[in-house]
Amino acid sequence: MATLASFFGWRKPSKKELQNTIYVQWGNRQPLEVILKNPNLDQAILKDLKLKIKEVTGVPVAVMKLSVSGANLKDETATLISCGIRAGSTVVFTGDKVDKQTVEKQTSSGNPEEYGLIVRIGKIVDPIKATIESDIDQFKSFVQEQKIPVNEKDKKTMQDKGIYLSEKLMQALISLDGVECPSGFDTARQKRREGVRLLQRLLEQVDEVRAIVVMSNLINKIPAPTPQAHKTLILAHRMELLDQAQIQIKRYNPSWNVVVDQGKRKPNIEDADVIVASVQTLGRKDSNRLERYDPNLFKTIMIDEVHHAAASTYVNILNHFNNTETDHVFIWGCSATVRRHDGIALEGIFDKIVYHTDLLQMMEAGWLSPIKVTTVQTSVDISDVATRNDDFQQGQLARAVNVEPRNDIIYQSWEKYAKNEQNRKSTLIFAVDMEHTLTLCNLFRKHGVSADYVTSKTPSLTRTETLRKFKNGEIPVLVNCGILTEGTDIPRIDCILMARPTKSSVLFQQMFGRGMRLFPEKKDCLVIDFVDNFSKISSEGLITFPTLMGLDHTQVVRDENVLDMERRAVAQTNEEHVVPSNINETEQEDNDDDEITQDIRIKITEYDDLNEFMIETSASPELRSVSVNSWVTVGVDKCVLNILTIGTIKLEQSRKDGIWRGTLTRESAINNNNNNNDITHGPNNKQRRVFFRPAPLPLTADTLSMAIRAADTWVKQNIPRNQQFMASRVASFRKHPATEAQLKILKRHKVEVKQKLTKGQAMDLITRLKLGQRKIWQQEHKKRLEYQKQQERAILKRRK
Repeated sequence: MATLASFFGWRKPSKKELQNTIYVQWGNRQPLEVILKNPNLDQAILKDLKLKIKEVTGVPVAVMKLSVSGANLKDETATLISCGIRAGSTVVFTGDKVDKQTVEKQTSSGNPEEYGLIVRIGKIVDPIKATIESDIDQFKSFVQEQKIPVNEKDKKTMQDKGIYLSEKLMQALISLDGVECPSGFDTARQKRREGVRLLQRLLEQVDEVRAIVVMSNLINKIPAPTPQAHKTLILAHRMELLDQAQIQIKRYNPSWNVVVDQGKRKPNIEDADVIVASVQTLGRKDSNRLERYDPNLFKTIMIDEVHHAAASTYVNILNHFNNTETDHVFIWGCSATVRRHDGIALEGIFDKIVYHTDLLQMMEAGWLSPIKVTTVQTSVDISDVATRNDDFQQGQLARAVNVEPRNDIIYQSWEKYAKNEQNRKSTLIFAVDMEHTLTLCNLFRKHGVSADYVTSKTPSLTRTETLRKFKNGEIPVLVNCGILTEGTDIPRIDCILMARPTKSSVLFQQMFGRGMRLFPEKKDCLVIDFVDNFSKISSEGLITFPTLMGLDHTQVVRDENVLDMERRAVAQTNEEHVVPSNINETEQEDNDDDEITQDIRIKITEYDDLNEFMIETSASPELRSVSVNSWVTVGVDKCVLNILTIGTIKLEQSRKDGIWRGTLTRESAINNNNNNNDITHGPNNKQRRVFFRPAPLPLTADTLSMAIRAADTWVKQNIPRNQQFMASRVASFRKHPATEAQLKILKRHKVEVKQKLTKGQAMDLITRLKLGQRKIWQQEHKKRLEYQKQQERAILKRRK
C-alpha cells in the first residue's frame, strides 16, 4: 500500500545524498535543499553550485552573490571545500530573476546570462563615471592653481592624488578583466570594451598631468644653440594632451606665447615660443603643415612616451628637422618603456640614453633593498606546456604545477629557509591562477600559518582590507595571482616565493621587484625561486634568477646576494672567453670547405624523415606562434627570413649585450650579356645573382620573438604588398616539388636527401646551409660521438 509520502513523490534522501547536500538561503524563503551530483561536494567548484542554483531559481549566474558566514564568495574556480562549504552547510544567496521581455530588449542573444553580465559591468563602470571624472578634473585644477614655485607640501599632495586616482582606475580595470563574456554575447562584450576604453582613457589623463608638469619646468633649462633658435616643439599623440600642455606651460612661463597646432587650429609659428602639435596633424604623409616650420628657429623637440617615436608619423616630423645643414635641434624624450613591444628600435632617432638606472645599480647605491636568492629544484616537468603570447599558457601551466608534491616543496622550503633559518616577517607568494592561489593559501593555513589571498575575483572592499592588514604586518603570508605584479608599494615584504614559472623576464622582474622597497626593519629580501624541469629547446626558455644573471638555470643557489651572483656570472663569462673563438669565421658560407669531408645526411637517428626534421628545427611551434612568415633558425643565435626577389633578413643575437639586431642583404638578378633589354634565359643568357652589402634594420629586441615581430613590421611597411606573400610560410608555391636547381645546390652542400622535398622545404634547408647550419650539425654530431665514447669507456671500467 502506497504511503502519503510516496504518493506525493517524496522520499527520504540516501546517506550518499546527505553527504552531498547543502542548504541555500534565498531571502525570506524556505531554505533550498541542493544535492550535488557529477561532480559531488568534494570535487565541485563554486561555478557548479551556481549552475545548480540557477536550475532551481532561474536567476542568472552572472548576478548571483553567495556568502558563507558573512564572507562573500567570488572566485568561481574555487572548490567548495576550500570555501568552507561542507555537507549540511548553509549558503546565503542573493539575486533577482529577470523577466524575458527585459532580457530580449537589452541583449543581443536573449540569454539571461548576458543580461547578468551587463549588470555586473555596469556596477563596475557606472560608479567610475559618476565620481572619478570629476575627481580627475579637480586634480587638474589643483595642479593648475599651484603657485610657482610649488612648495613641498603641495608637491606631496599632487603625488598622493595622482597615485590614488591611478590605483582606483587600475582596480576597476582588474575587476573588468574578471568579467568573462562568451562569444555570442555581443552586447555584453561591447559594454565591456567600452568600459575598458573609458578606464584606460581616464588613466592616461592622470598620467599626462604629471608629464606636463615635468616638461613645463624643463624647457627653459635647455640652452639655445644659436641666437635665432629659441622655439620648442612638443609632440603629443593624444588630443587631450594638447590644451592641457598649453595651459600648464603658460602657467609656469607666463611671458611665453604657447600655441596649439592641430586640425583647423593653424597658429602663427613665427610668433610662437612653444608649439604643442598633434603628431597626426604634422606627421601624416599627405600633410603640408611641416612646411611652415623652419628647423633653424627651433632649439628642441620634446616627446613624452617616447617609445612611440619610431612610428612613421613621428619619423616624418623628425626627418624634417634633421634634414638641414645645421643639425642642432635637441630631441628629448622620456619613457618607462625602453623598447617598443613591436621591437622597432629607437637608435635611429636618439643618439643615446643619457640617464638610465637598472635594478642592480639601484641596489648598489642603496636606493633599493638587497636581494638574496635561494633556488629550489622541483620534480615537475613543464616542457610540454604550450606557449601563448611569449609565456606559458596559463591553464596548462596551472594543471602542471598545481600538484601536491610541488606545493609541499613550496611550503617546506618556506618553513626551512624563511621561517626557521631567517625568521622572515612578511612573505608574498606568486601563484599561477586562482585555484593555485587558494590551494597554496589553504596549505599554509593547514600548517597553522595565518595566510590569506587576493585574486581578480576578490571583492574590492575585501581586497583593500586584506592588503591593509598585510601592509601593517597583521598577515604574515599573502598569496596572489596577477594582482601584485606592478604598482604595489608594500615596503615590509622581506620574502618572495616564485611559485609561478614564466618565460617573461619582464614578469619575473615585476614579481621579485615587489620585495625591493626599503623598510626600517628590513636588511634584505629573500627570494625563493622554484625551478622546474624545462628541457624543450627553444629561443624563449624558462626564466630564473640564474638565467637572468647569465648562469645555467640548473645551478643551485643558497642564500646568495644578487650582486655576488652577478660577479660570479661575469667571472664565468670571462673564463669562457679566454681562448678566442673562431665561430664567426666557421659560420660563413661553406661552399669551398675542404677540411671536413664527411657527408651529413639529413636523416639523423632521432628523426624518421626530413619533413619531421624540418618542422622540428626550422618551423618550430615557437616560430609558428610568433609569425606567419617562413623564418628559420641557424643555431641558437640566428634567425633568417628569405624573401624571393628581395633578399634575406637575418636576426642575430649579440654576444656582448644579448640584444637581437637585424640586417637585410638585398639581392638582384643581372643578365650575363650586355643587352639590358634581353631577358631571355637560354644557355648563353643566364642570369647571375648579385648580393649587396648587409644593411642594418631599425630594430632591437630582448628576445627572438620580439625581434621577429619587429622585422615582420618592417616588411609590412617597406616591402610591396605583391611581394610580401613571397615570405609567407603558407604561400602556395612552397608546396610545389623542389626544383632540379635546388637539389643540385643541396648536393653541393654534401646533403643527401632520400625522399621528395617541397620547394619551401628545400628553400629553408638551403638558406640554413648557406649560413653555416651544416657545420653546427657536424659539431653537435661530434659532441654526441665524444659523449658515446666516454660512456663506452665508463662501461668498460665498471666491468673490470
